[in-house]
Amino acid sequence: MRIIEYGYSPMVLATPSVSPAERKIRDFAKLPSGWHFGAGAPPESAIIDAASALVRDLVVLGFTKNDAFPGIEGEIGVSAYSGDETLEIIVEIDGSYTFARDDGTEETDRKERIDARALKRVLIDASKELWNSSAFYTPPSTTKRANDFRVSPSATLRTEAVFRSFQLVA
Repeated sequence: MRIIEYGYSPMVLATPSVSPAERKIRDFAKLPSGWHFGAGAPPESAIIDAASALVRDLVVLGFTKNDAFPGIEGEIGVSAYSGDETLEIIVEIDGSYTFARDDGTEETDRKERIDARALKRVLIDASKELWNSSAFYTPPSTTKRANDFRVSPSATLRTEAVFRSFQLVA
């Protein structure tokens, strides 16, 4: 079990199984040197661990459809999809991250060589935008006016017959 803190409140994420993207990332360790037409280095374990954690964090933030790709120099690219939105994050070999966001027609945001803290802020903002515009997002209140939830008093119903279980036996 991992505790992930995102600024709202700590969330506990139990991961009983490994996602397909995370399994794919773990398999990148088995890539031989020169895996891409004579070029290409397998990623180091720190890069694999960071990319795996990134996939789990994206799932917590609502980006449940994701994939991963090896880079030629040992970096790992992680993509997350939600509708037409695509987030692409590269875990660079120096430990930094490159972030790009695409709305289906054009790139709408790009941040290069940012640290983990800056990436976390960017992902939280992207998640907020996703869920605030989603049909599954419930606003804090749907009440527009004070009278919207007014309850009319009900009349007391008369009892027609007394249930036998309510009768006192003398």
